[in-house]
Formats: sequence, C-alpha cells, structure tokens
Amino acid sequence: MAALLFAERAPESANVLVIGAGGGMELTALARVHPQWQLVGVDPSQPMLDLAAAALGPLAARAQLHLGYTDTAPVGPFDAATCLLTRHFVPIEERRSTLKEIRRRLKPGAPFVMASSRGTPARQDPPSGRPCRCSALSKRRSCFERPTSRTFGCSMPAWLSGAGWRKPE
Repeated sequence: MAALLFAERAPESANVLVIGAGGGMELTALARVHPQWQLVGVDPSQPMLDLAAAALGPLAARAQLHLGYTDTAPVGPFDAATCLLTRHFVPIEERRSTLKEIRRRLKPGAPFVMASSRGTPARQDPPSGRPCRCSALSKRRSCFERPTSRTFGCSMPAWLSGAGWRKPE
C-alpha cells in the first residue's frame, strides 16, 4: 500500500527511508514494485538487519541498511518515508523527536506513511491509556480528521502536529 501511495508523488528514481526495516519485508516489497527506487532501511537490531539483507537477496544492492535509530539515520533528503508498526517500540518520551527526525529528513511535501499497532499497556498513548488505531499519510487528511481517532483515544494527530506536520488544506 505504501508503494502505491508513494508512486502518486515520489519521482521514478525515489530515495525512500524505511524506519524499522528489520526483517526486510517492507524493503523487499518496495524494491520489487519500484525497480528504480533506492532504499535506506534503519533498525536498531543487527540480527534484524541481517534478516533484511537475506530477504532482499539480489535486491540488496539497492538498499542501504543502517544500524541505529532515526536520529542517526542518513540525512537524505528523502522523497518518501515509512514507519510501519514500530511506533509502539519507541518510548513515549522519544516519539515526538523521532517524528521530527523523520520529517527533517524528508523533502518538502514528501509523503510519509505511518501505521501504528496497539502496542503493550506500558507503551500506550496517554492520557486515555487506550490503544491507537490510526494511520497517517502526510499531505492527506486521514489521521487529522478521522472520527475514530477520538473514539479510540488516539493521539496520533497531536504527535504529528507536535513534530511539525500540519493538517493538509
């Protein structure tokens, strides 16, 4: 899905940042669908990056794997970025800075796709303590206006706004 959304805005030879790239499923899917794209995968676990390299196989030549966190990732600028199912691993006090670092690495107007899972009770969003069931794409209204965000206690719009993203016009 991210590849389709990116294809609407990213150039044919896009440079794409993938946060939480361990395992390589996302990198492999993006590389297969868009053979001209260059990918940068970031993950704090070397064993997971090793799995990503193995999953990429011959596609690995188009992917740079970076051991570390968003703040130590290559600065880009990137044409697009993803952060899928990793937010619940980031301590609450570091989420805003993580989103700011992603945003700082993107070209102006570049798409960003984020999907968040429920996480564990220790990592749920305050103040409701309820799990977040929201996804976001910069330059789209979905997360900023999604009625279910309030229903499920999702604070994604506040996190995105606090990191510098603005509600699309």
